[in-house]
Amino acid sequence: MSTADVRQLTAWLAGPMPEAGQVLREWGRDPEATPVIALGARFEAVRIADAVVHAAVSSTAHATLAWFLAEYLQGAVIRDSGAYYALAPTRTARDWQAPASRCLGRGTGLAVPHPSRRQGPGAHWVVAPERVGDVCDPVRVADLARVGQERLLARPAPRRWPVSHAPAVLDGGAAT
Repeated sequence: MSTADVRQLTAWLAGPMPEAGQVLREWGRDPEATPVIALGARFEAVRIADAVVHAAVSSTAHATLAWFLAEYLQGAVIRDSGAYYALAPTRTARDWQAPASRCLGRGTGLAVPHPSRRQGPGAHWVVAPERVGDVCDPVRVADLARVGQERLLARPAPRRWPVSHAPAVLDGGAAT
C-alpha cells in the first residue's frame, strides 16, 4: 500500500473533522494508539463475542480466523477485549436484528487501531481495511453471528460429576 493510500485510509477511519485531526495526530505520535472514534458518520461496527465467532468458524487459530473472516465478510474486522468488531455500512444499526451481536451506530464510539496494527495485545486488525469504505457485508455478518450462536447452543453442556460420585482423582485422592 502506498503512502498516499495509507493517508487516505487513515483519514477515512479517523472520521469527520474536527475529531479527525485529533485522531490523526494521536496516530502520528504513536501508531500503537487506539483512539475512540465516533461511529455513524463513515461506518458502524457489529460487535460479536469471541466465543460466537470461534464457534461459527470452528477455530481459535488466528490465521484460520483471519482467512475466513476476510473471505466471508469481505471487509475490515477489529478484535479487542473479547470481541470482534466487523465494520459495517452506515445505518446498519437502524435495522439490526441478528442474534448474539450488537450493531454500534451513531452516538457510540469504537477504539480503532492504526491500519498497520495487526497484532495484540489490545485493539488490532484481524482483517485490515485495504481501501476507503472497506466495510463488511451486513447480511454475512448476521449469518456469522447466527451460525455461531446455533453452534454454541448445540454443544452439549460439560458433564458434571455429582459430588458423591466424583472420581477420587477429583478429590485429590488416588484413582482406584
